[in-house]
Amino acid sequence: LSEKKMPANSHVARVVMEDADGEELEVVRASFPYGGVDEKGLVFVAFTRDLRIPLKMLQRMLGVSGDGKHDRLMDFTHAVTGATFFAPSLPMLKSLAR
Repeated sequence: LSEKKMPANSHVARVVMEDADGEELEVVRASFPYGGVDEKGLVFVAFTRDLRIPLKMLQRMLGVSGDGKHDRLMDFTHAVTGATFFAPSLPMLKSLAR
């Protein structure tokens, strides 16, 4: 949908964000569906250089970002678990080795 027609509480409207200069906040996304007889789900992984970006996405999805809107997808799903991992850059690793 075009931005004009997209509902403000759609998943895309909540997780695609721009900075003050109008540049999209970059996140590399990957998702992996899984399921069986008892449980079905989606493992979602986001890679970014700034941990504030996925945090802001989650806040906007859950409706705690201050604008009074939430991600409509959350009306049909729930998070079971979550984790954050840090992978240091090679220059950072080298600086720590000194």
